[in-house]
Amino acid sequence: MNRIIALFMLFWGSHALAGSYSIIEDVTCKPESDVCETKVKILEDDAEVAEISGLEGPIFHSASNSQVLSCESNAIFGTTEIKVFSYTGKEVFSYPHLGYQRDCGVLVEASLYWFLYNTIENGKPRNSLVVLDSIGDVVFKSGNSVLTVFEFTYDSRLYTLTASTPDWPG
Repeated sequence: MNRIIALFMLFWGSHALAGSYSIIEDVTCKPESDVCETKVKILEDDAEVAEISGLEGPIFHSASNSQVLSCESNAIFGTTEIKVFSYTGKEVFSYPHLGYQRDCGVLVEASLYWFLYNTIENGKPRNSLVVLDSIGDVVFKSGNSVLTVFEFTYDSRLYTLTASTPDWPG
């Protein structure tokens, strides 16, 4: 079953990629299954400039970075890393999963990507948070923690991310 998930119009001001961009996500799932594949089409002024296939998702768009983030959820398949692509469809970087990925997203205010993992330490569930910049460098990595509020500084500004209570993977 094919369905269009979202259509986002992105407008660029003084960015290197001039023009009007739209992103189309097409998710194809096997009938009566959680097995799905996401295909992303990137359009500039309604003309297709790139297509990225075989993604697991969820998918996020970073207009400020001109990038597409695929969290590559490892809940169903054994995906091993997140992937970030430019709007030309080229992979910019990947980063290995640290455990069971609970959540992910884009911190829009800082053009950063964040990933929340659940891990097990001494027989107890723990949170592990990692924040990456637009080239894949680690901005913050919490290690295994029972914390649900994480604070870090980036470009001389304090950021706070709130996570769910640590839970068992799965």
